Amino acid sequence: MNAPGKGGKGSTALVFDIERCAVKDGPGIRSVVFFKGCTLNCAWCHNPEGISFQPQLFFDADKCKYCGACFDACVNKAHLLHDKQHVLDRLRCAGCFACCDVCFSGALRRVGTRMGLNELMEVLLQDEEYYKTSGGGVTLSGGEVSCQSSFALELLKALKRRCIHTAIETNLCFSDAGFALLREADLIMADVKTVSAEKFAQYIGSGFGQVLENLKALEQCKTPLIIRTPVVPGVNDGEEEIRSIALLLKGLGSLEYYELLSYHPLGEKKGECIDIRRTHFTQPSHQAMLRLAGIAKETGIDVRVDGKRV
Repeated sequence: MNAPGKGGKGSTALVFDIERCAVKDGPGIRSVVFFKGCTLNCAWCHNPEGISFQPQLFFDADKCKYCGACFDACVNKAHLLHDKQHVLDRLRCAGCFACCDVCFSGALRRVGTRMGLNELMEVLLQDEEYYKTSGGGVTLSGGEVSCQSSFALELLKALKRRCIHTAIETNLCFSDAGFALLREADLIMADVKTVSAEKFAQYIGSGFGQVLENLKALEQCKTPLIIRTPVVPGVNDGEEEIRSIALLLKGLGSLEYYELLSYHPLGEKKGECIDIRRTHFTQPSHQAMLRLAGIAKETGIDVRVDGKRV
């Protein structure tokens, strides 16, 4: 699956963020490029602003300074003052983002900007020295990178020409085009969220069979691989669930380690800011995470919890 502007000379990608000096998305100091658009819709998504394939207006009322600039800039009068509170009427919003241009506080911002390859490379190369001295590089994330696979492949090749280490974060829900990305990258970080088709359909979406099929296909992949499970209490925090996932991973010859990631409710606030109500889940305790890690280690694979070996 590809978004518009998917490849070729002069192509662009829809990007919703570039995080510089990141240390949790692969080895060393990295820049993380977040591609907009996803094949899944996880109820606990940490980056809900990356799900839609269209630019969105992000409104954080807590940051508003009530300067009134956006009221004047909006021709459709989508910004209102109600009970002394700044309210955004999204039914009136035309998505012109004029309000973002005049908002100095960061309460209003556009999520999703089209960038060309040269433009993106110019940003990423600003930290080239950090990549090389720290053993870091560039990670392509999302959303789901494979949704813009042609552009992402061009970017990976451009980074490789500069001898910059590359990594991909993927949900494994993609067609054959996604494997070209995996073969080009230096590191794959893939999610396996559940082995239950019913839970997948309830909390994540469609594509369960495709994820398992792609996971099995990774047995033939030579690229170093990290498999991760975001542990969400009440969804996939059962011992049998984690044991079943770990057993699936034993046959992956390129597996570096299996990582359990503690759910964090950051996505709830961000969902509200783009007018999407997210499901509330509790956070797992560290003790619970260590218990699940112990279950996974019984299968003989290397296991980590939130970046730390256990």
